[in-house]
Amino acid sequence: TIEEYLNAHGFTVDYSRAGEYDLVCNSVKDIAEYIFENHDHISDFLGFLRIKLAKDGFVSYSMERLSAEEKETIIKFAKEILTPNGLLSNTYINYNSNLITCNIPGAKRIHSFIAGGWLEIIARQTVEEIVSKRAQELGVDYQVFSNLMVSKEGKLHELDVVFKLTNGRMCWIEAKSSPKYNDFNTFYQVGVDLATIPTYTLLLYPGADKHIPSICYFYDIYCCNLDKTLFISQINEMLNKSINN
Repeated sequence: TIEEYLNAHGFTVDYSRAGEYDLVCNSVKDIAEYIFENHDHISDFLGFLRIKLAKDGFVSYSMERLSAEEKETIIKFAKEILTPNGLLSNTYINYNSNLITCNIPGAKRIHSFIAGGWLEIIARQTVEEIVSKRAQELGVDYQVFSNLMVSKEGKLHELDVVFKLTNGRMCWIEAKSSPKYNDFNTFYQVGVDLATIPTYTLLLYPGADKHIPSICYFYDIYCCNLDKTLFISQINEMLNKSINN
C-alpha cells in the first residue's frame, strides 16, 4: 500500500485532508476544467486575484492592456463563471474604462481554489481516470490520494497527488499553479526522500513551457505545462515504468 511504502521510507502519514477531493462537486470540477483550458487568456486575471487574496479581497482590475480575445474570455470568466458560482461577489464590468471591480469572499475553500486548488483538482481527476482504467485492464487494485500529509524528521509536506497500482511503485505528482514557481530545491529534496526521484515524479505547472526539456533533464523527472495530451502521456509512462521496474 501507499502507507506501507511511505513508512518504509521513514514517513508518517496523516489522512486528515485526504478526503477533501471526495467533497468536490461536478460544477466545481467544471470550473477547474475551464481554467485549465483557457489559462493562456485568463492567467493575468487569475494571478491578480491570487495577489488580492493576501490583502483585503477587493479587486479593481484593468483590462486596458489586454487583447480583445483576452478581454472577452476574462469578462466571461468573471461574470458568467466565477460570480454565479459564488467565487466573486459584487462584480461590475465597466466596458468604457475596461475595468472589473469585485470582491473575493472570505470563504476558505474559495481562497484555496483560487490559490491553486483548481489545478490539484485537475491533476487528481486525470490521474483517477487513467489509473482506475489501467487497474481494471490489469485486474489489480489501486490507490489514489490527494492532499496527503506526510512528515519525516520533523518536516511536514503535503503531497498533491500520489498513486499506486498493487503491482507497481508509488508515483507522485506536484501541481504548482503559479507561473512564477521556482522552489525547485525543496521539491527535489522531497522527491529524493520519497524515492520517487528519479522516474516516478511529475511536476505540473504553467510556467514550464519551453523549459520542460531542461527541467526533465536536470531533475530526472517528468514535467508538464497545461497541455492535457502531454500530461496524460506522462502519467501513462510513469505507470508503465512503475510496473515494469
